[in-house]
Amino acid sequence: MSMPLSPSFSSSFLRAAPRRAAHRIARRPAGASRWCRGLPALALLAACCAAQAQPAEPARPQGRYLTASGNLEVEVAACGTALCGTVTRVLANRSMHRPGQEMKPADTRPALGMQLLSGFRPVQPLASEADPSSAGAQPTQWAGLIHDRETGRQYDALMSVDASGDLVLHGYVGLPMFGRTQVWHRLAAQPASVAASLPGSLPASSPALLPSSPPSSSRSSSSSSSRAQAPSPMPAALLAGSAAAGSTQEQQ
Repeated sequence: MSMPLSPSFSSSFLRAAPRRAAHRIARRPAGASRWCRGLPALALLAACCAAQAQPAEPARPQGRYLTASGNLEVEVAACGTALCGTVTRVLANRSMHRPGQEMKPADTRPALGMQLLSGFRPVQPLASEADPSSAGAQPTQWAGLIHDRETGRQYDALMSVDASGDLVLHGYVGLPMFGRTQVWHRLAAQPASVAASLPGSLPASSPALLPSSPPSSSRSSSSSSSRAQAPSPMPAALLAGSAAAGSTQEQQ
């Protein structure tokens, strides 16, 4: 059996109910505003995660490299529809097959301007079932021929660029599993004026061929003019006469 409420309690409860409801309603916008203020930070965090998830574009092999032996500088550039590597500077002549000895190349042509890499074309990746769009992705490997000056032979080779930007070349005969890998270190690009002034570089510098002294004709003309300007010696008879005149003047 329920007890009846007193009139004073009922009236005070009813008067307090609107205040409690208004207090709850007033608190809700503050919480909602704090949640709204956090939205930009969440959006920025999501954008950063999406940017990190996207793979970086693979580096391209075009550039200037120092060979593994340190003998040559090679410029990799486009030649038609393929990539080729041409020697632009000769630094040394060390043997790659006999360490510590001088190279005696079977290919006796001048190294400067020789094409060591030829016909490198991209190896297109095959589309996988998980990612069918991978067939049109940027290539990360190229196939062509590499020339060995020391043996005078050409080998099949695979070319790629590592994370440091260096050129990785894997030469082989028959199957790629039977071969040897070497790394060519990427060099910083130099202005054309600086590259042309380096010794043993392509194109060859010409200031060393300029004459350091004037030609023989100019030297002969200058020597003849100097001889013409020099005073001629006085004859011996005139010298004797002037001495005798001086002595008679002293006697007088």
